[in-house]
Amino acid sequence: DPNREMVDKYSLIRDTLRNPVFRKQRLLNLVAHKPWFSGFDSLMCSNPWEHTFGDTWFRHDARKTFNTIMEVDSMEDSVSTDSQSKSLEAIVFGLVKTYVLQKLDRKHQLKWKDVEGNSGKEEDYRKYKEKVARSAFLDVRSRTEKTDFINYFVSSLCSVPHRLNMADYSSLTHALYEDTEKVRTLTLLALSANS
Repeated sequence: DPNREMVDKYSLIRDTLRNPVFRKQRLLNLVAHKPWFSGFDSLMCSNPWEHTFGDTWFRHDARKTFNTIMEVDSMEDSVSTDSQSKSLEAIVFGLVKTYVLQKLDRKHQLKWKDVEGNSGKEEDYRKYKEKVARSAFLDVRSRTEKTDFINYFVSSLCSVPHRLNMADYSSLTHALYEDTEKVRTLTLLALSANS
């Protein structure tokens, strides 16, 4: 039976998420009491990339979901006195964001602070940012074997400097080997959110 919290979450998802495929999966997960990201791996791997990553509203919804999770993490951190690690979602999102931005800078010499306010350069920035994220998205999507994904994650997404504290690094390493599919799904969603 639905409780008040579930009804509120249902209303929030229904009212704020715009892509029907993304919204449907989130609502199915809520009603089935599954993690919010459950089922997105098969959804993103069985449909043409244009229907997920390639859809502006799908990317918007992924970004909005990660931002909401990180806001909750931030509120919990301000209440907690422990120096515990962030949620895996926040760690993966941050790692992917850093990868995309650093790759964009290294490959195309584009930083937001340098192009902000110049509409032509802002358009180039968005175009190349999406290109970098799409390439990584398709690479991750094609790596269905555990070892292949781990090798790609470590050699590509971790090829740029990241600022992870020891607790976050330990949490990510453990999840990468013990809950690989979760990390893979979150990586696909984070690449969508960071494009």
